[in-house]
Amino acid sequence: EREVPEAKVTSYIQAALALKAAKKQNAVEVIYVNRKNEALEGTTSNLFAFFKDRLVTPDQGVLKGITRKLILSLGHQLFKVEEKPLKLEELFRADEVFITGTNKGVVPVIQIDEQMIGRGTPGKNTKRILQALEQHSHDFRKTTR
Repeated sequence: EREVPEAKVTSYIQAALALKAAKKQNAVEVIYVNRKNEALEGTTSNLFAFFKDRLVTPDQGVLKGITRKLILSLGHQLFKVEEKPLKLEELFRADEVFITGTNKGVVPVIQIDEQMIGRGTPGKNTKRILQALEQHSHDFRKTTR
């Protein structure tokens, strides 16, 4: 859990150390969990989960950045969207999970620790979000030429 999650800080020492330890275990990201055992976000990413066609993302204790806002906007056009606390055990039962960030776009999550997510492959809803983001980026580039 970050000390001031709502603020994008210039010191990433805690995140860098956590990520370094995770990479030793072949992980690509760390998911912060608060004292209530709620999954929050990654070191440099936001967290989303699908439960059937319902897209859920934590609403408190996270950095509400540009990419998160865009994914929520695109998500509202395609799915039922909920911003609410997301218990870790609930996250493990999700059909699909993905993380987002300005520097990474949308990254499907197929495993958390030893727990496989869904079928262990990127799911159809995550792919729809990816396609919507790609279309949005394409449309944006066309308007800025």
